[in-house]
Amino acid sequence: MNFVMRFLRPGLAVRRKIVKRIARREDLTLDGRAVQRRASLPAAPALIENAIRSAARIHGAGDEGAQILGGGLGAMGISEVEATPAPLGFDAALSRADVDLVAPAARVRAAPSWAL
Repeated sequence: MNFVMRFLRPGLAVRRKIVKRIARREDLTLDGRAVQRRASLPAAPALIENAIRSAARIHGAGDEGAQILGGGLGAMGISEVEATPAPLGFDAALSRADVDLVAPAARVRAAPSWAL
């Protein structure tokens, strides 16, 4: 008998807490940027924990942990793509165009999106 259960990926804030807790437990110092980077990667918490624990065992630092994590992701065929940033908004007031940009922008927003 098999039972499969899907767990949704925790949000970024929760993933940051997980990374900080693992680093603290393994006595490995990570700055805020390193914590953010690891939390943003498409890696399961167990893979992040393994990388941090391995770096701590070799008396390494965050850089070694990042290399170990990158290698683990690569072995699984997952690229180290960071989370996609939120799209930037359009503010016509910041433009120096000599034509009206608000109307075309409104038409683009109102247009249906087509799936390819």
